[in-house]
Amino acid sequence: MLQPQVEPPPHWGTDDRLRYVYLSSAMHSGSTLIACLLGAHPAVSTVGELAADFPKATRCSCGQMYTECAFWTGLERQATRAGIPFEIGNLNIDLQPKPRSGFCEALYYYGFRIPAFDAARDVAFGRTRFASKAREAVAKSVAIAQLVCDGEGTRVFLDTSKNPLQLRFLAGSDDIDLGLIVLVRDGRGVMNSIMRHYHFSKEHALGAWIWANRNIERARERYVRPERVFHLRIEDLTTDCDGVCRRLFEFLGVESGLSLDYSDLSQRHIVGNTMRLSFKGEIRADERWRDELPPDALAYFNAHGGSDWNRRYGYHD
Repeated sequence: MLQPQVEPPPHWGTDDRLRYVYLSSAMHSGSTLIACLLGAHPAVSTVGELAADFPKATRCSCGQMYTECAFWTGLERQATRAGIPFEIGNLNIDLQPKPRSGFCEALYYYGFRIPAFDAARDVAFGRTRFASKAREAVAKSVAIAQLVCDGEGTRVFLDTSKNPLQLRFLAGSDDIDLGLIVLVRDGRGVMNSIMRHYHFSKEHALGAWIWANRNIERARERYVRPERVFHLRIEDLTTDCDGVCRRLFEFLGVESGLSLDYSDLSQRHIVGNTMRLSFKGEIRADERWRDELPPDALAYFNAHGGSDWNRRYGYHD
C-alpha cells in the first residue's frame, strides 16, 4: 500500500517520477548513520550503498544472513522476473575506474576542472563501451530502486553510495527526479579514520578526502540544480538531531513530524559499515582525531590544503 504523501516542496517536480536522492561524501563521513536515520521513515526506501559490493555470506542489518534475508532474496527474485541481472552483493553498478584499468577508462570517468573538457570527453566517448556500460548501470540502478519503492509503497529512494562520479550519470536519466545530499565531516576526523582503518599514509588519507570534496563540488555544480541540494555536516546531528532530521525530511518531501522507531532492526536492510547492525537512535560525537591523529599528520593536513577545505565547511577550531 502506498505510504501517505505530503505535498512535495517546490524544488521537486510535480510528475510521478521516482524521487531519487543520492548522498555523496568522502569515505568515513557518516553515510551509514544517515541511511539508518532517514531509512526509518515509512515514506523513504533505502538499502544504503546501492552500488557497493559486499560478501553475501555475511549478515544483513536485519540480523539474517544475506542469502536467507527475505528482503534481499525477494528483491533478487523480483529483479530476475523483470529481466534485471541481479546477484546479491555484486550488482556491478558502481561507476568509477577500476585500479590499473588503463588511461581510456580513467579519462572517461575523470571530472575535469573546466566543464567544456567534460563535454568534449562525453562526445568523444559517446559510442564507446564505457558509455554503454554507464547507461546500463544507471538503468539498472533506477530499476532496482523502483522495485524497492514499489514493494514498500514509497516514492522516495535514498542511495548513499557516496561516489561523486556516479552523479554525472544519474543526472542523465529521464526516469528519476534527482536530488543530492552533500555530507561532510571534519577532515581531521576523516583523515584519522582512514589512517586507522586502512593504514594509509597521511598523504594518501588527505588526498582521498580532498579528491572526494573536489569531485563532489564539481558534480554538484554541473549536474544538480541548487534547490535540489542539501548540505549536511555530520557533526550537526550531535547538537540538533531533531532539527536536522526535520529539515532533511522536508527536503525529501515527506512528513517531517513523525516519531520514528530505530529499535526494530528486522526492517533494516542497509549496506554500509557495522553501525547498520546496532544503531538504535543514539548519536555520539566522534572526535577521536584529537587524541589519535599524530602531530606530523595534523601538520601535514594544515600545510597541504586540509585546513582550507575545513574552513569552507565551517570548521574553524
